[in-house]
Amino acid sequence: MLARSIYCAALIAATRAASPLKLTVNRHISPNFVGQTLQRNEALQAGKTIPIFTGGASGYYTSVQVGDQVYTGCLLDSGSSVTFVHPYTPSKTAQQTQYQFTELFGDNTTASGTFVVDTFSFYGSGMTPAKIYVAGEVRPGVTSPRKSNGLIGLGPQLDLQGLISNPAPGSKQIAPVLSELVKAGTLPANIIGLGFHAYDLIDTEQTVDAGAVTFGGFDSSVLTSEITWSNTLPIYQTEKGQALWWAVSLELPSFGLLKSNKNRAWTIIDSGTTLTVLYESVFHKWFSQIKGAVIDKQAPMPKIPLDNIDSIPALDFTLEGQKFTIPGKELLLPPAFVKNAGLDPHFAWAYITTSGSDSGIQIFGAYSLTKLYVILDEESTTRRVGFARTKATPVA
Repeated sequence: MLARSIYCAALIAATRAASPLKLTVNRHISPNFVGQTLQRNEALQAGKTIPIFTGGASGYYTSVQVGDQVYTGCLLDSGSSVTFVHPYTPSKTAQQTQYQFTELFGDNTTASGTFVVDTFSFYGSGMTPAKIYVAGEVRPGVTSPRKSNGLIGLGPQLDLQGLISNPAPGSKQIAPVLSELVKAGTLPANIIGLGFHAYDLIDTEQTVDAGAVTFGGFDSSVLTSEITWSNTLPIYQTEKGQALWWAVSLELPSFGLLKSNKNRAWTIIDSGTTLTVLYESVFHKWFSQIKGAVIDKQAPMPKIPLDNIDSIPALDFTLEGQKFTIPGKELLLPPAFVKNAGLDPHFAWAYITTSGSDSGIQIFGAYSLTKLYVILDEESTTRRVGFARTKATPVA
């Protein structure tokens, strides 16, 4: 549904003591991008799970303080509700719990552990620390994120509660970080605004300005359109358990993907996954139109002759009837990424890949998120996702 007017964080802040917090984020590339991508795709297509590692080959990062320790380079992950820091050092006031969890991520990676209660704040923001549930001990055989210093779970509140394998009778509800900050009065509302910048300035050694995330509201000043809202889809049931993601029916009408289809065009909004993952038939309808393109065996993405870039079709992502089209040339990884990830620079590489099936889920990943402003709203009566245009949104 298309909102008739743009409401902003300031309106929310006016009714509460706290104000929204806008944080500049950074971005960098994992040097093991090819290996991680291949491992994830093989697991996804085989229906298997693997331990989580960095979450994304190229993601959005910020710094946090948990207890007495500062952790830089923590991945902002809207596909997870669990917050990890690595290696975690409990503060003197940390409280051990018996709550154990196992989380299944949209890309078939997993993480398991035991929750600890400790203080949390976004480092350098000036915010008052609040107590949150953080993943403490991680059981043998399953790792917390490596390379980066942690993962900040921005997923829905009910997802975290559903991950606990041994809830005590009558126990309090365990909530993810944003919900706890709202409960503590540190933030005004359970709303997140994702305002990521385009990706043409990337370096593996030095992180760069990659836009901003607003916690407790969103930044209406960067929007150039009204907001298109869609209620999120319900709990997703798999053979391995259930999950609740920021998921919507995101259609691609030009390629036959409609929410009336059996798979409901089920798509996760996932800032922790680098690539955008499409259903098998949708992907091949798109891919088959690219002249000379092949799927690379080591990095399972479209590898395209530079002379044939003009043949790449646009993708007409459609939310509640509103199209947000990304032209073919803007579906390519930037040269800096190609170089630093060890891909062949004599070809163009698209950040679009296949799930290997027409069932299950799609993923609207980190690179696609640079084209829009995305709002994750758990404050409204019905949990919902909003898309809006910015000056970085392509003109189709």
